[in-house]
Amino acid sequence: MEKESQIPFGDYFSVDPFASSDASMVETVQKEEPSEHKPVLPNGPRADEAELRTYLKALRHFFADGVKTTLGLTRPVAPVLLAPFIRGQHPDSDYPVFYHPEAHSLHPLRTLLQDKYQDLFSEGEEKILKPNLLRLEGYMRQILTGKNPGDYKNVVQEAFTKLKDLEVHGEEGKQFLKDCGQLEEAMLKSEGVLIEYASAIPFRLLNLELRHRLNATRELTERIRKLTSGLTELLRLHHNVPADKETIDTGQHDLISGLVSFETVEKMMPADATTGWSPERIQRISDALATLEHAAEFFKDHRSMVFVTAELAREFSLDGILQEATLDITTGHPCAKAEAYFRSEMNDLVGIIAAMRMAELELSNEYDEDLHNRYFERFGFVNLREEDVQLLPGLLVIAESRQLLQEPEDFLALVTDNAPIKVLAINRVGELRLPEEDGDLSLFRQELASLALSHRNAYIFQGSSDLPGQLNQALQAGLNSPLPVLWNVLFADKASKDPMYDYVTLNTACESRVFPRLVYDIRAGEQFGSRFSIQANPQADRHFASTSLEVLSAGQSENKEFTLTMADFYAMDPARSGELEIIPPSLYPDNLLPLEDYLTMPSGVVESQLPFIWVLDEKDELHKAVIPFSWLAPCKERLDNWQFIQELAGVNSYHVNRAIEKARNDWETAKMKEMEALKSEMESEIARVRQEEGGKAMDRLVNVLLDLDQVVPAPSSSITQPKAQSPVEQGEEPTLVQKESPPQEEEAEVSAEAWIETFRCTTCNDCINAVPGVFKYNGDKQAYVHNPQGGTFALIVAAAEKCPARCIHPGLPQNPAEPNLEALIKRAEKFN
Repeated sequence: MEKESQIPFGDYFSVDPFASSDASMVETVQKEEPSEHKPVLPNGPRADEAELRTYLKALRHFFADGVKTTLGLTRPVAPVLLAPFIRGQHPDSDYPVFYHPEAHSLHPLRTLLQDKYQDLFSEGEEKILKPNLLRLEGYMRQILTGKNPGDYKNVVQEAFTKLKDLEVHGEEGKQFLKDCGQLEEAMLKSEGVLIEYASAIPFRLLNLELRHRLNATRELTERIRKLTSGLTELLRLHHNVPADKETIDTGQHDLISGLVSFETVEKMMPADATTGWSPERIQRISDALATLEHAAEFFKDHRSMVFVTAELAREFSLDGILQEATLDITTGHPCAKAEAYFRSEMNDLVGIIAAMRMAELELSNEYDEDLHNRYFERFGFVNLREEDVQLLPGLLVIAESRQLLQEPEDFLALVTDNAPIKVLAINRVGELRLPEEDGDLSLFRQELASLALSHRNAYIFQGSSDLPGQLNQALQAGLNSPLPVLWNVLFADKASKDPMYDYVTLNTACESRVFPRLVYDIRAGEQFGSRFSIQANPQADRHFASTSLEVLSAGQSENKEFTLTMADFYAMDPARSGELEIIPPSLYPDNLLPLEDYLTMPSGVVESQLPFIWVLDEKDELHKAVIPFSWLAPCKERLDNWQFIQELAGVNSYHVNRAIEKARNDWETAKMKEMEALKSEMESEIARVRQEEGGKAMDRLVNVLLDLDQVVPAPSSSITQPKAQSPVEQGEEPTLVQKESPPQEEEAEVSAEAWIETFRCTTCNDCINAVPGVFKYNGDKQAYVHNPQGGTFALIVAAAEKCPARCIHPGLPQNPAEPNLEALIKRAEKFN
């Protein structure tokens, strides 16, 4: 079963509605309510600078040597995200779980209740029973405590008896009882096992999966029996012995009727059947028959073998749990014993599979001596197909992970030889906690999963029983794998007495990255990345998982992000949490840095900083707690291990990030060059336009200046060049240049376009109002021609005739198709 979504830490903050076993509850609706208590950020006056400096100095000494200051708070605290559970609040989890043997599936009890309810009642149909499903789940959870997992029906009946005792009166009460009866009947029809959380959960789930594999063994036995019957019948036909003279199981004869028609074969055979068969074939069939007859008896009573030490078998009561397997109590290394057993049994197993294939070829008359004789002479374990290996009874080892790491030769031999042996390695929570001796802090903790992963040919799972669906899926995949298997599972400590505390501890160890979850399945894809997954970890793309909680600050509610780090896991131990320096709010120094940031920043940046985590006291007040330096090395080591795992999974990969950064830099560089080229091109264009427009402006200025300096007689019928010469006021002395110029003898050409002597404009508005498409005012409110084609030639001539300053020159028509042009040109002559 796949867990649809990870349970965020914040979802655990809910009041357990079933904490009380009082059976006299009368309310009919049970809802999950959020906790009434919100973490509070204490506010108060800040100490003066002298006190802060004194305390900061003492705090630095604490960080270095672990000796607590005299000013720190002394009160019991717990990591903020874990405090409710450490103090007894029931966590939200998938437990209890319901295992359905026929469907070979595992589901939370809550999901089973909801599915059964939806099957019985229409969507939208209001039922008092619906909001009480949570109460029913709570009753079943209470009743299940200490019960045998097989007592599913008794648990269901007892829980519904309690639910029906709720006081619901009148017609609603009758309907409520009727609905309860319907749901109870539907629940009792389900055949399965209901399992509550316990330390031995991995073994209970393993036993259920081994029981399911017995079906495959039965199918294999049935298949061997059919082949045995078929070979027996072939030999009978060869010897030409009537069926009534042979002791033949009629049922067996019927079983192989689909494989071969012996009546047809018998009719086709000659009177002396022995003439068609070689002695080699007769001997081959006889040998295969003898092997299969032995195999039928071998598999009939053969179950999976489990090699385990006496200590582990006693601790987990494996003889009572693993009832579908045969326990072999070993005194030495269980891996060595398992490999020796595999070697001794391998020849028999290979011989059985070879006999089965040979029998199938003979019965289908497809055996080719030239081809198959050589094939079967060299037949060995490497010739077994995946489906062949899956048919064999399981071969398992249960051992301490510590033992496998201390004596890795036998374990690695299994992996190297591709032996299909499944190893369930037990890791203890206590082994993950802070070491007692500071001298061990510099050592990296060995990882069994990483050791097996380096061989790249085994199915590997690392996790714990806090997510039963994922654990069960891993057990299924491992048992079906034809390759070596390692289930590296985290267990609670032996001395623990509180199952729910164990559950929270396992969950925290995994989700704080101390014992991260991972799966490597070589059959999942061709490339390594497709085989390796860490997606079972919450927020797997980040260094640490975090969640947002609602806190109270100065009487106001706000959301604050909290991170689950390795130090939070270490601080779950009450003895270790006492090593933290809890800082009074009035003495918070400015150089405190959250541990998650401290661990991920360069060492030079954090030299002056002090790492802290958030803790919660019994009054629900939040405090910053500085960790001692002795905690820092284990936290860094675990983060380094997590980053290694992320790299393997292609998450936050250093090389990928560098490639992305390089691609981004290359793109930015190319864009900068492109922008510089565009900028240069734009500046060149602007310079060109400025130069061109500047030249035009100078031409206009020269024309104006010439208009001022030259005396021209009153307009006549002669045509003048407007931009070369302009009339000036009467009586003004001509310049020396003008006096030296020869008199004009030729008539100047008329301007092709209309133009205005702007400096003479009197701002009368006549031309602007008459032809706004042609004339506009400049900044000095004097008219100029902005578009010679903006109006008809007739309008322009009329504007020139009306202009009191006589400064408009119509030029020539722009539209040769305009009517009456001859007359209009004649009228415009005196203004041009």
